[in-house]
Amino acid sequence: MSQDMYARHRAEIVEVVHRYAYCIRSQQASQGADLFTEDGVFEIRAMDPRDPSSLVVREVLKGREAIRDYVVKVEGYGLRVCPLIFNAVVEIDGDTATCNSIMESRTWPAGHEVVGEYQDCLRRDGQQWLIQSRVFTIFQATRD
Repeated sequence: MSQDMYARHRAEIVEVVHRYAYCIRSQQASQGADLFTEDGVFEIRAMDPRDPSSLVVREVLKGREAIRDYVVKVEGYGLRVCPLIFNAVVEIDGDTATCNSIMESRTWPAGHEVVGEYQDCLRRDGQQWLIQSRVFTIFQATRD
């Protein structure tokens, strides 16, 4: 793959990750779900980053419609979530790719803050990249 093609695909992949955050932030969660493949998987975990053995799987959503139902339900709680995406590292292999990024979010009016990591696998579907699987690990300290 040429440097120009790689740079274009990388930009498109990062755009998908950022667009999902935009959809959540702008209260268009249903459109955020459209960025997943039909058979997409979204796994939500929690872990104390000091102790990988503390990993707990909170939710596994299978299929675009299950993901849509979940994100729309969360949006309906009356909270405004503002996810911020940092440090995207992209690896591309033909029509598949991975993207690892840090997500920090703030929630109003609760003032709740979350820091976590997205581990995304993407697949090119025609001319667009879609998220095939996302593992979101929320970093949280366990009580000592």
